Amino acid sequence: MIFFRADASQEMGFGRLARAIYLSSLLKKSSRPLFCIKKDKIASRLLQSKSIQHCLQRELGRLDPRDYKALVFDSSHFEDQDREFLNQAIALEIPTFQFLEPGQEPLPVNHFILPGIESGVPSGVGGKWYPGPQYIVLHHKYRHFNKVQRRHRKRVKYIFLALGSTVDYRSLRSVVHMLTSHGFRLKIAPGFTFKSSVPKILKRIYPSIRFVGQPESLARSFFEADLAMVTPGTRAFEAAAVGTPALYLPLDKKQDAPAKSFEEKGLGLNLSQMASMTESLLLEKIASLTQEKRIAMGSTGKELVDGLGANRVISLLSSL
Repeated sequence: MIFFRADASQEMGFGRLARAIYLSSLLKKSSRPLFCIKKDKIASRLLQSKSIQHCLQRELGRLDPRDYKALVFDSSHFEDQDREFLNQAIALEIPTFQFLEPGQEPLPVNHFILPGIESGVPSGVGGKWYPGPQYIVLHHKYRHFNKVQRRHRKRVKYIFLALGSTVDYRSLRSVVHMLTSHGFRLKIAPGFTFKSSVPKILKRIYPSIRFVGQPESLARSFFEADLAMVTPGTRAFEAAAVGTPALYLPLDKKQDAPAKSFEEKGLGLNLSQMASMTESLLLEKIASLTQEKRIAMGSTGKELVDGLGANRVISLLSSL
């Protein structure tokens, strides 16, 4: 049995929990998962819908680390209960893993998975490190579309919006208005926390837009778009894996640095933060993405992100 400690909420997003869920789906045949989460109704419903056994963080004291083959920590915040459970596992020599985001405090685990745009390893921290884009966990369909030859239109016409669960309705509507008023065709991926009324309201106001629902993978939607607008996280890597250039829209100061890193790698262009983005800036960025630039960005993205990260992580967990 594999223990996953992961969290999700509207404020922090659902990327970490979605990553853990996908990994657990690949491990089911050999190791049943147990998820431990902080209390959140949407996160609990998501796990229930996938028939995944889970408990709440406050129940950690009732668990015995010896029941698990390995512990995987994938959360942005840890408390004393988490650390106590981890220390028990370390004393019992149970393999422990942590998915570490840039700037996050490392736990005293055996293995660190650092799935980011850079491949560097922090100094002064023990354990084994697995850094870089090759450890980005993506659905297997991204691997398929990574191999498919694509064509880039002379001009940007179709844009895919995948801004996640943390973007609010007002901000999303503002972006939709800017783009549709200039003739761009939009497809939108709603976040896990979107109310069912949001797509209905937006489609009533902007009849030409489309929503993709909640498919198991957004790979095809990214592949079919001329351009993607994403937050600078997992969605940015998904666009890169299928060869689609992107506009990176930071939602706060923490996302400024990764947005700049994606741009410096030649995968897309960085926009200003949502609160200060203007229509003129957005149109200027899109206009600068000539066919030649988009072809180059798409090729760079496919080379950097091959879509095999999940396989590499599963190999690590399965080799225990």
